[in-house]
Amino acid sequence: MDQQITLSPFTRIKRSSDVIRLGFGTASVHLNLSYEKPIFDALDMLLEGTTKADLINNLTEKYSHVVADHVLELLNKGKHIVQQSFFSNENRYSRNKTYYHLIGGDDTAEEKIQSSHVCIIGCGGIGNLISMGLAGLGIRKLTFIDDDNIEFSNLSRQFAFSESDVELHKASVLSREVRKRNSNVSVNPILTKIDCPKDLSTIIPDDVDLIILSADKPENIVFWTNDFCVKNKIAFINVGYVEDWVSFGPFFIPDQTSCYRCGQLIAKNEGLDLGGLKIVEKINSRYQVPSSPSTNTISAGMALNDIILYLGGISFPVSANTKQFYLPNTFELKSISISRNPDCEVCGKESTSE
Repeated sequence: MDQQITLSPFTRIKRSSDVIRLGFGTASVHLNLSYEKPIFDALDMLLEGTTKADLINNLTEKYSHVVADHVLELLNKGKHIVQQSFFSNENRYSRNKTYYHLIGGDDTAEEKIQSSHVCIIGCGGIGNLISMGLAGLGIRKLTFIDDDNIEFSNLSRQFAFSESDVELHKASVLSREVRKRNSNVSVNPILTKIDCPKDLSTIIPDDVDLIILSADKPENIVFWTNDFCVKNKIAFINVGYVEDWVSFGPFFIPDQTSCYRCGQLIAKNEGLDLGGLKIVEKINSRYQVPSSPSTNTISAGMALNDIILYLGGISFPVSANTKQFYLPNTFELKSISISRNPDCEVCGKESTSE
């Protein structure tokens, strides 16, 4: 028996003098006015609920098999046909489900996301925003790693915290706020400082599906985290900003994409002999990254979309094999291609075969 189908809840229509636009954004489909009557007949049937077979038969009888096939092709192209049981306002995740459908996700995308365990290293502005986003998606479990306490200066951009939380642990308060937003999410705050690469082996839970790094200290933490993820075959994305430039990626997928060291994007000071130039160490040690709600929000939002694509099995993340940048002051997008390097000291063939 054919499944009942209906019209997608995000379908809208705009008619001009020479064309019918069905949907907007990714869902946008343009139709010649010669198809106005058959497309409206199809939409009327879908609104009432029908089956694919009945829809095709009705359009074929009224017009032709060619017209029926063309109308169905256009409706499917714009993701305008869904199963009757697809959407329910009573389901707290219904809007998420329509989004997965719109961007190409199948019926398993929601289940895949909601069965995932994500570890976030760094519970500042970006960690706040991504964790709340994941909680809204119904993620199974979140692990937070951060030993910092909340300061008044954090409140400008770390929206999960309030004045009464100052001096409390970031990871603990973020866990509390996530539970408030979605009590079905399991949270695991780890109030531990990462001082060396070996710390990751003792801190990171065994069942993590993805590690998100939104911390910039210690100085080489991005390399330590990258190396740990490559070794343990855990997906990894670094999210942050370079002064006023939003940045994220490359999104590491074990055995499929480049890792952070393939392109060696930033200078690695680990073991570097500065030749007595103490001023370098002195200046770098006082560095304080410029930060604002805008850069945090943009960075977290763009990275979260890649995380959805990956965890939901929807498509390859945009930042796979690239470092993505967004320049807020000019609205420019830039990217640095980072091909998978077979001679990479961490993920290359010789390294991974040892």
